Amino acid sequence: MAPARLLPFVGATLFVLGNAAQGNGASPGQSATTYSAEFGQDGACLPDVNGLREKVGLTKLVQATEPAKKLPPFEPGENKWDDFCKDVLRGGGKGSKGTVSGSDDGRASAMYAMMVLTSAAVDCTAFVGRVKSAYKGFSGFPPAPGQNTALYENPDVLFFTAALNPSEGANADCRVVTCTETTVTPPSGGQKKERKGYAMLCMTTPNVLSDGSSPPYTKEQWEKIASVLKASAPAVAPSMFFVLLAAIGWALL
Repeated sequence: MAPARLLPFVGATLFVLGNAAQGNGASPGQSATTYSAEFGQDGACLPDVNGLREKVGLTKLVQATEPAKKLPPFEPGENKWDDFCKDVLRGGGKGSKGTVSGSDDGRASAMYAMMVLTSAAVDCTAFVGRVKSAYKGFSGFPPAPGQNTALYENPDVLFFTAALNPSEGANADCRVVTCTETTVTPPSGGQKKERKGYAMLCMTTPNVLSDGSSPPYTKEQWEKIASVLKASAPAVAPSMFFVLLAAIGWALL
């Protein structure tokens, strides 16, 4: 098993592992639990998110096609998705950690936003509403990450910034992920239990928080965003929605 490297990030922890064996490493005679992930179609809710982006003056997110800009695939025998699926099956938790990449291939510098679902069907109106509601996490013009780390520990702020990534030509890979937890109790061929969880997961690149000295938005961008969302942000954010993580690129240095 390749060693795991723990990388500190603002508001999140990301484990980047190599080709690790899947499972919980149970001893003989103990139950063994494994996790698997299945992915829905590309571009889930992307038209809806882009509709909001256009209203606030941002360009449309582009469907990612390059492997390094897409969610890493699930591969049997590896545990890249174990921690993510554990968070989903806990009902979202705090989204404080996740295994999302098997190598330093660029994905660690992307931004990720996760919304827990009750089934494999995503309500795109609710997802866009979550973005609008997250605007309330800001009290004014967003400063540089290095000037206010507490702000960027707020899940609402990270969710908002990932969905409304202000970069021109920003890429996105948004899909419904179905996680399956399988527990097998010995002896061989014994009782097998499965549990499923669902989440909407968006990965956007580049990471606009990678430069700790620069605000993610220009003042002009923010004025337009604020003028639109002040009147439309829902009063209460649904408590079941959580951000998985936003990986801060300068933490890799």
